[in-house]
Amino acid sequence: MTSQSTNIHKLLSELTKDATSYYIKQDNRLSSETVNGNTIFSKYKLFKGKITDALIEKHINREIELAISIKDANVLVFEYRGNEVYAFKVLLTSLAKYEGVNDIVIVNYDVNSLTILLQLEKHIDKDSLKMRLEKLLEDKLPKEWRVLPLENKPNLANLLYLPHEAFLNFD
Repeated sequence: MTSQSTNIHKLLSELTKDATSYYIKQDNRLSSETVNGNTIFSKYKLFKGKITDALIEKHINREIELAISIKDANVLVFEYRGNEVYAFKVLLTSLAKYEGVNDIVIVNYDVNSLTILLQLEKHIDKDSLKMRLEKLLEDKLPKEWRVLPLENKPNLANLLYLPHEAFLNFD
């Protein structure tokens, strides 16, 4: 049997394999980034280079907090905040599977919040899929979610905060 630690390491390695830079949370340093008049402030500092296994292990052990730009990953992140968590989860996972997405990872599942990562294969057009899923969700549920990446926003607004644990779907 594979441990949760092995599963999360595998997930983080997969999520970060194409990233050419990464962010580490700083205790008291504040970074800022401005794009199209949108200024974002963050405690995450940008580092150039690939994420190593040692960095992933430090993250898993909660010695550091890692993030990557969603734009560097072939994923869509759905962040739901509302009263229909279960309905949103069931609907999104069903729609994603219908659209050919097989790697669905729930990284936060709480009473009023949910974060789901859809890991996309290279042949899937991320922007087109994002628009289709949002349209289908809007037809069924009140708009109580957002989907990353956000267009025309700085990278600091489009960070994928790497999870420490996840509910993995290996169907």
